[in-house]
Amino acid sequence: MNDAAPQRSRFASIEIARGVAALLVVFHHAGRIVMEPRFYGSGLPMQYLLNLNVGVDFFFVLSGFIITWVHWDDIGTKGKLGGYARKRFLRIYPPYWGVLVPLTLLYLAVPGSGDWSKRDPLNILLSIFLLPNTVQPVLGVAWTLTHEMFFYVLFALAIARGVNVLRGMAVWAASIVVAGFLLPSLPFPLSFFFSPFNLEFILGVGTAAYLKRHHMPAPRTTTILATIAFGLVLFLVPTAQDNALVGRLIFGGLSALFVLGAVETERTRPFNPGRIALLMGGAVLRGLSGASRRALIRRASDHTNADAYACRGHVGHGSVRYYRRRCLSPPSGTVADSHSPQDDTKSSPCNVGLGRRHRQRLSRLVQAAARWRIAEPKRPASAP
Repeated sequence: MNDAAPQRSRFASIEIARGVAALLVVFHHAGRIVMEPRFYGSGLPMQYLLNLNVGVDFFFVLSGFIITWVHWDDIGTKGKLGGYARKRFLRIYPPYWGVLVPLTLLYLAVPGSGDWSKRDPLNILLSIFLLPNTVQPVLGVAWTLTHEMFFYVLFALAIARGVNVLRGMAVWAASIVVAGFLLPSLPFPLSFFFSPFNLEFILGVGTAAYLKRHHMPAPRTTTILATIAFGLVLFLVPTAQDNALVGRLIFGGLSALFVLGAVETERTRPFNPGRIALLMGGAVLRGLSGASRRALIRRASDHTNADAYACRGHVGHGSVRYYRRRCLSPPSGTVADSHSPQDDTKSSPCNVGLGRRHRQRLSRLVQAAARWRIAEPKRPASAP
């Protein structure tokens, strides 16, 4: 399977969104606690906190996307199945068991803690292997992992049997929508198989499959609009999740649109934090007076590894040292020397990929800096 663009496994905007989604889930659980009668009880402000569980919707979509994106070339290759299964097992079970085992022992040692299901042998057994059950697992929040592991198993079938399994997922998604509207109260285990949460993994799979084969038009606009719509529905429509399927279609669909736009944006123009630090450093320098500028540059010049710091995105000394050594030095040699400040802006390793507008700003800054006539600092002679 050919990618529509060079393969990338990490996207900065997705990592940032993942952190925001994690905070939403944290505030959701905090809301559940403060809504207890011993604290503040229920109320509209607390309802907003409960609605922050939509961070889970983003995580499910993202999980479907990442698994498909990373293992796209493994689909239909049985020899890759062992490595996939080993990675998924080590990622989920060891840390999960590290929490589950002491928690289970605590429930068994203190009979009055938790409800009866926490000490039920069948539920304990199913919880150990993250298998679905009619009640919550011993570690309540691990219900998300049961859906996660179910998806991992189905994707393992895709690796073993080929792309037809992904086509079967599309049929599964349509069945979930139909069952959600026509058969809202299915018995277990059909209720788990046709859970609207499973639909979000499939949305992530479809997102990755589309981006592997096509380019998306207007990705930045899509990302911005999806983010705005997500926030507006979350805070202005507190009843959006009253129907589980409708809630998953709204927040899962908007999450998929965000991932589509963010990934397409980054793979066509990678987001480089070091570049932002470079521009911020330029703005700081331009805002200083001449004397302060020279003093700051001289102080920064006493340090070493200027380029390393600057290209890692450090603001302050790193960015100043970078400008000092690469941009602020006057042309070397005579006036007729072919070297010019503009050449520095083009050859700078941190300047690769800057837009035309930013290159023009940087060029003007370097030309102005060349007129400052700041001499290179004298460096001690190296030992023989």
